[in-house]
Amino acid sequence: MDLNNIQFIHDENEKKFTRTIIEHQYIFEVTKCCGYGEWVSIFKHQSLSNLYSNIGFQYNNIPSNLYAICLNTNQKLLIPNVDNITVKEYILNNPTFFKPIYPIPLRIVYKIYYTEDRCHLYDHNNEQESYCNLCNITSL
Repeated sequence: MDLNNIQFIHDENEKKFTRTIIEHQYIFEVTKCCGYGEWVSIFKHQSLSNLYSNIGFQYNNIPSNLYAICLNTNQKLLIPNVDNITVKEYILNNPTFFKPIYPIPLRIVYKIYYTEDRCHLYDHNNEQESYCNLCNITSL
């Protein structure tokens, strides 16, 4: 096989793989309260507890809580860490909290927030007092 043929096969397989992700998985932009975020994917029919696990693998730490926030009201919705609700069911039952964050024709990505037992704003504020609206924690 020549290099051009190998490149073509690779590119076609990559397109197919990307289409499969889009068809069978949700993509979340998972953001910590300090502002750091990464994309994490999960199959649509996996449970919410699998979402916590996937994020734990990506961040090397299972989150204490996951939240979605309604852009219109700033109301927080706790995403429960349970086995009996699929990610798809949860998104479909809470449409005001799950709106794509990028416009069409870009990929559908939903934003959720990751909290840990300790808010990382502590580490970023040089020991100055601050308040994290997401975590509802005041640092000293």
